[in-house]
Amino acid sequence: MQKSISRDIFEGAKDADILSFFDSHPFNALDLFTSYLCRRNSSSASLRTFVHFLCLEHDSVYWKKRLGTNTEETRWAFLDFTDDFFGWDNDKPMLISEHILEKISQSASSNNTSGDHLVAIDSTTSLLLSLSVTELASLLARIPKVISDRGKPDCRSSIVLLHHADLFDHQAERVLRALSSSCITLTSVGFSKSEQQECICQVHHQQHQESFKKQVERITISKHWKTSFDLVSGSRGLSSGKAAISQRDSETDPTGKLSFNLQLKDSEKVARSQVQLPHTKGGRVIYYEPDEADDIDYEDPDE
Repeated sequence: MQKSISRDIFEGAKDADILSFFDSHPFNALDLFTSYLCRRNSSSASLRTFVHFLCLEHDSVYWKKRLGTNTEETRWAFLDFTDDFFGWDNDKPMLISEHILEKISQSASSNNTSGDHLVAIDSTTSLLLSLSVTELASLLARIPKVISDRGKPDCRSSIVLLHHADLFDHQAERVLRALSSSCITLTSVGFSKSEQQECICQVHHQQHQESFKKQVERITISKHWKTSFDLVSGSRGLSSGKAAISQRDSETDPTGKLSFNLQLKDSEKVARSQVQLPHTKGGRVIYYEPDEADDIDYEDPDE
C-alpha cells in the first residue's frame, strides 16, 4: 500500500533540504504553507528545530496571530522585512541578499537552543522583484552556511518557501524545483460540507539517493490547521536525478488541437530526404552563381 509522502514531509519524517510550495491563480497555497508549519511544530521534529521566519509578504503581527499558540518563543524568531526590506535603517547600505543573511545570522547567534534550524520564507515574490533567479538561488544556497558559521556547525538547516508561479516566468519555477528536494504544487481547492478545505496537490520528493517519487494527494485542512492526508493516485518511480518541471510545460502539446497534421510519417521523411533541391548540385553544398548586377565590394550602401 502506498504511503502519503506529504504526511511524512509535514511531520519531518522525510527530510527536505528545501521544501517548496507552488500555486497559481486562482488557488493560493498560503493555508498549506501555514498548516505545514503548525503540523511540523506539533510533531516530534519540533523538539529539535528552531524556526527563523522571514516575513516578506505579511508582517510578523499577521503571522503571530495566524499561527496562534503554535509558536513557542524560545524556538521561533520572526524576522520582519515588510517595513525595511532594503535595509535602509542600517548604518551601512548593503545588498538585499546580504541584509537577509545578516538578519538570519543574528537570529542564529542569539538563540542558545540545540537542534536543527528551519528557515521559513512566506513568499518569494518580493525577492524575485529585486533579485535575479540566479541571485535567489545563491541566497538559498548560502543560508545553511550562515547558520553553521554562527556556532552551529553540527546543526542541520532546511528551508521552506512559498512561490506564486503565475507571477513570474517558467525559469524561476524550474530553478526552484531543481533546488528543492520536495515540492508540493496546489492544483485545485474545494470545501466539504463541514467547511474543511480539500487541497489536491502534486507531491514530488527526492532526497539524496532515493528514487524520484510523484504522487497526487488530497491534503484536508480543518480548524486550528489540523491536516489529514489521502492518496489520490499512486506514485511512480523515475530515474534518480530527473528534474520535475511544471505540468503545463511537460504535458501541453501546442500541436495537439490543430485541424491539420504537422507530423511526418517515416515514408514521408524518406521521400523528403530524396528531393533534389534546385540550389544544390549533388550534395548539401549550396552553390551561388554571381549575377552581372552584383556589386562585389564591402562598402555600406547606406553611407
